[in-house]
Amino acid sequence: MTTTTRVSPLQETTTGPTNTTDFASTDTTTTLTTTNEVTILTTTTVMTMTSTAFSVNLSRLTWDENGVTIAGAQNGESGQNLGRLYDPRDLIVDDENMYVSDTANQRLLKFVNHSTEGQSLLTGVRLYGIALNQKEQAIYFSQESGSNELIQRINKNGGDPSIVVPGGHFTRSYSLLAFEDSIYICDTSNHRVILWSNIDRNFTVVAGGNCVGSESDQLRAPEGIFVDENRNVYVADTLNHRIQLWKNGASNGITVAGTSNLGSGLNQLNSPRAVSAYSGTMFIADSGNNRTLKWNTGESTAAVLVGSGSGNNSNQLRNPTSLKFDSQGNMYIVDHGNNRVQKLMSLKTINVLN
Repeated sequence: MTTTTRVSPLQETTTGPTNTTDFASTDTTTTLTTTNEVTILTTTTVMTMTSTAFSVNLSRLTWDENGVTIAGAQNGESGQNLGRLYDPRDLIVDDENMYVSDTANQRLLKFVNHSTEGQSLLTGVRLYGIALNQKEQAIYFSQESGSNELIQRINKNGGDPSIVVPGGHFTRSYSLLAFEDSIYICDTSNHRVILWSNIDRNFTVVAGGNCVGSESDQLRAPEGIFVDENRNVYVADTLNHRIQLWKNGASNGITVAGTSNLGSGLNQLNSPRAVSAYSGTMFIADSGNNRTLKWNTGESTAAVLVGSGSGNNSNQLRNPTSLKFDSQGNMYIVDHGNNRVQKLMSLKTINVLN
């Protein structure tokens, strides 16, 4: 595992009678339905931004710790054919399709309807963070371009890319979140998170940006971000080994998981590289500990979802860098060090909401 900064977040737009728990401006009505199989929190939401919709309450689910390899080789071998990956970085789950930034192979792959062989949408580009703008039916991606980094977009069915954010505004982004008219960019090498306006063609700093450090107004090589419906920003502060919550408009972050000291205890993190937050629960790719965690906001310890040591068995990971969910609550993990994507099936047990 290297300590250089390389990693990933998530974006879909859906409207309708679902539990919408992603980043969006919303008007919401919620009802609760309990069956003998699963408690479903149903929310009718009108959205003006980008979000992900779920038919289940993620905070109440559990997952099978034995993952299924759905892209790449189960044994972790890298390769260049369309059934193999090499240093994958980020992914998007959209309906029956999955998109993967296959970084070292310099391509963007689309996996259609659960196929284990991808289709190349883009080649010859070393790309990192990817995001889906559902309104535009486009994928945004960060890429290397000489000494500059830039963000381009491409139709999710392929075609020619076009520049969205030109070079010179950030350096290396492993995580993007695409709204209709703006993009949250995890600016790793500049130790900050910026919000780019597609209208003004400029950015504002929304987290960090006060030089590198471990104070509450600082970040150290952050690699993952998540934005909730109130535009609060969760940051995987990778080399500070913590998750920081920057409330909308705040000048300082609050530590909500981990400390500034790395470790393998259930109250510690080691180079976290991705975070998502739903209904008061955080899901963290604890990369240096080769595991993913479920961490309830306000609690001092987490539960391990998968990660029984470093390895390529079905219950093991090696340097996970991104995690996402489909509408049924199944979890998708970019198992970066094993050159594969793992799917953890949700277990819809009976849950009673307090």
